[in-house]
Amino acid sequence: MKFNKIYIAALFLMTAMFVGCDDYEDNVEKSPEVSVDNPAVRFVAENATVIELDPNVSVEFTLTVTRDDETAALDVPVIVVTNTENSFIVPSSVTFAAGAKTANLTISATDDAPKVTDLDLVLKLDESFTTPYRTEYPMYYGTVVVTDWEQFATGSYFSSWYGQSYSQILQYSPILDQYRFPDLMSDGYHFVFAWDGASAVTPVPEKVKTGYVHSTYGMVSATTSEATYDVASKMFTFTREWTVDAGSFGKDIDTYTMD
Repeated sequence: MKFNKIYIAALFLMTAMFVGCDDYEDNVEKSPEVSVDNPAVRFVAENATVIELDPNVSVEFTLTVTRDDETAALDVPVIVVTNTENSFIVPSSVTFAAGAKTANLTISATDDAPKVTDLDLVLKLDESFTTPYRTEYPMYYGTVVVTDWEQFATGSYFSSWYGQSYSQILQYSPILDQYRFPDLMSDGYHFVFAWDGASAVTPVPEKVKTGYVHSTYGMVSATTSEATYDVASKMFTFTREWTVDAGSFGKDIDTYTMD
């Protein structure tokens, strides 16, 4: 008796499929269930994630937490996941006043917090008060630097980009043995350099983002190709090339004269 080889192969394949179906287990995890009265507490997206603390001003910073149901007062436990070298004092909970949609969580650096180094801070809000179904999250990830920058001088800065002069302080870090112009062209964007106290000036690094965003070409960067100091006039001179991703605006000279 002859058997059709194609028929036998098809029969074997169908048998294997039925066995496979019998052995199949659905391992897909179900989405978390959240009660309808869950307040959906979470950190707002606007919280800064890179923070610089100046001990001469304040060693505190504040994070904002929000919720959906603002009817009653509410205390939400705060869990510390990461706290580099126990550098921060974090409240054990954040408190919402009745009728308040947001609450502040104020964190402070300890006296022993290492300076001029990145300190990681990761916080989590108690899961029983949170939900994964929001664009904002119940986790906070931050990097904090406690600085030792101190004022070294005041003076007048001429910006070739802006084409004008303005008052500008010069700071010094004893730990880094470096100088900087804080917030030179935009808040949070500093220009740092090493200086031997005589004529030698070295930018750190050579290329920095300025914080100025061009309406057409985006973020403007400055590359300092030459920098000097003249003792007699108390003037720093910086030769800079202004660039964007699309190309260069050319080179020009900035100056800073100490009072």
